[in-house]
Amino acid sequence: QESIDIWLIGKQVYDLKKFMVGYLQLTIDVDSSCQARIIWGGKLGSNSRVLRYFNQEDVINLPQGKSRWNQFSRRAGRYFEIISNCKGNLSPGFNRVSYPFSMPNFDKFESEQDKLIYELSINTLKNNVQDHLEDSVEREKAMYVGDSFAMSKCLLENRENGNYVKEMIRRFAKSQDDRGRIPANILSNKWQFIPGYQMQWAV
Repeated sequence: QESIDIWLIGKQVYDLKKFMVGYLQLTIDVDSSCQARIIWGGKLGSNSRVLRYFNQEDVINLPQGKSRWNQFSRRAGRYFEIISNCKGNLSPGFNRVSYPFSMPNFDKFESEQDKLIYELSINTLKNNVQDHLEDSVEREKAMYVGDSFAMSKCLLENRENGNYVKEMIRRFAKSQDDRGRIPANILSNKWQFIPGYQMQWAV
């Protein structure tokens, strides 16, 4: 886990500066019991409020006095907003999570746009490389054969991370049915077959 700086940019609207995956904490000191609602989003609306992203929202009942709340379910986004009727202090913290891997590193770019694309791609890779290769960090969090192929190419760019990629391939192999078919995604208990995904690896 990596502790991330949080920036207050509006009335209880916070910015992580990048799209990230992780867990929120609240350090609480309130005069009486109250309720807080936390909304996550990838962007802000025209009113500078957070646009809720894939129904990522938490409602928590807080006791009077000092306490600490740690988020149980992982969240993803760049912005979050705390809406509450609490009188006192709610101080947020955020821990980013990602599986440790050797990051591909480039330091020469032909243009600023190329550099921006690289930085966005690296951030996406860091978000999606978890205990398995996730296709969508805010929805089903499953490992798809096609998405895993694209991410594996990035992970192997610097000739590192081979053991991690091998383990993901083993997981797909173990998911084969008695006809030898590999499902399009695993860790979701959904038997869906998309032959084009598997063919990406063969081609």
